[in-house]
Amino acid sequence: MSSRLLAAARTVLLPMPALFLALWRIRFESFAPPQLISSSWVKTSADPDVPLYATIPNLEYVDMGLNSNLEKARRLLPAPRRALMYTSMDLANKSMDAIYEDLEQAASNYAPCDIVLADKESGTPDERVLGVIGCCEKLSRRGTV
Repeated sequence: MSSRLLAAARTVLLPMPALFLALWRIRFESFAPPQLISSSWVKTSADPDVPLYATIPNLEYVDMGLNSNLEKARRLLPAPRRALMYTSMDLANKSMDAIYEDLEQAASNYAPCDIVLADKESGTPDERVLGVIGCCEKLSRRGTV
């Protein structure tokens, strides 16, 4: 199997129906551990899918947004590497205090996790990204991550 096809087999865009999940197990379980990239992180919640995610053996990676029940996800998915997808709209529009509160919520309920700033708007100042990095460093020093 080519490395490109294997990479495609390892990364699945969600939400996915239960039938696809069953087919995933039959066809791809013998390859590298699966990684789930949730397509529901921007406006909706991954909550309905988290119990399905928890049934995937050797799950390696999962991501979701703040609209999801992060505490439940951490409880049901203790082994996979977890990522919080922080929206470009929130990065551009929320105050730094509000962003810090969001990251504090993630640290309390979902950590350890990565914070992903995907699809940053081109007009978003670099200072916003540096501010998020500063928030993460502050939370890490506090020991909540």
